[in-house]
Amino acid sequence: MSAYRLAFDTAANGYQTWRAAILPGCVSVAALIILVLLRSNIAIKAKGARFYCGIISAVAAIATAGCVAMLVHTRREYDALRSSLRDRTFRVVEGYVVDFVPQGADGHPIERFRVDSTRFEYSRSDITSAFHHTAISGGPIRNGIAVRIADVNGKIARLEILR
Repeated sequence: MSAYRLAFDTAANGYQTWRAAILPGCVSVAALIILVLLRSNIAIKAKGARFYCGIISAVAAIATAGCVAMLVHTRREYDALRSSLRDRTFRVVEGYVVDFVPQGADGHPIERFRVDSTRFEYSRSDITSAFHHTAISGGPIRNGIAVRIADVNGKIARLEILR
């Protein structure tokens, strides 16, 4: 039995950041529905109808591009973190948490801490598959606790805390 308990693991959590694409996806669908309704109920020759159809088409295109970009970015990040854990290509950072600064209720400052010479920072509003569970929302990081971190390019892919 390990002296550490698992507090966070990207692979165990699964791909959850897809939810960030819901808003642009909904905007895209709504714009397309409005566009279809406009085109079916209003003669295209009506004054201003073409202008509004053009604006709504642009909104739909931008929202769709945003949705796709968000899905691609978040999935790539998740896959990279998960692959690093699977292939053991992460850097192990082990030691005591020092210089811990919790994130405030207003989101400022960004939560941060150091373990030895390695600094980590994150926010609860980060759209990431890496660890970003802040102290104000129940996160486990506190000054003085012993941790073992799987560090992937400055992101916490796995967090273990000494029992």
